[in-house]
Amino acid sequence: FPDHQISIESSTADGIEHVLRVHSDRDPGQFYLWNEYDGKVRHLLDPRPQVKAADMPRTQAVRFKARDGMELVGYLTLPKQKPAQKLPLIILPHGGPHGVRDSWGYDMEAAAFANAGYAVLKVNYRGSGGYGNAFEKKGYRNWGTTMINDMTDAVDWAIKQNIADPKRICTYGASYGGYAALQ
Repeated sequence: FPDHQISIESSTADGIEHVLRVHSDRDPGQFYLWNEYDGKVRHLLDPRPQVKAADMPRTQAVRFKARDGMELVGYLTLPKQKPAQKLPLIILPHGGPHGVRDSWGYDMEAAAFANAGYAVLKVNYRGSGGYGNAFEKKGYRNWGTTMINDMTDAVDWAIKQNIADPKRICTYGASYGGYAALQ
C-alpha cells in the first residue's frame, strides 16, 4: 500500500487474523482482513465510497522555527486547482490542547476548505502530544501566550513562503481550537 499508513484496528483472539485500516492524506481509509497464517489480504469495505482520492488535496508535513528558535511541526493542505501562492489561509488548531496532536492523514475539514480554494495549516504547538513530556508541559499555563505565539509564527512562516496572503487569514477551530481562534 504505497503512500498509505496501515493500522491494526482489531484482531482475533488467536492473533491470526487482523482488520487493517489503510489510509492516507487523500484516502479516508479502506478496511482489509489480513490472515497472518497464509499471508493473504482481502478487501472488507470502503466506508466512504463517495470520497475519491484523486479529487482530494494532498497534505504535507512542514517544519518551521518559532520566535524563540524551537522547531515546530505542522501539516499544510493546499488546493489542487490553484498555485500555492498568496492563498487565503485557515489556521486549524486542534482541541485539547494538551496531549492531543495533529498528524498526517485524511482530514475532512482540511480537504473541504482546500477544495474551496484555501490553504489550511494545522500546527502542533507547545502542549501538543506526541513530542515528549517536556514539549507537552511547555504548553501548561500558556494557552493564551506561547501556544498562540506558535500559531502566529506558523502564519508568519506561511507568509514568508509566499503561500498565504497576509490580508486573508483566519483561525477556525473547536474546543481549545475555538478558544485559540478567539485569541
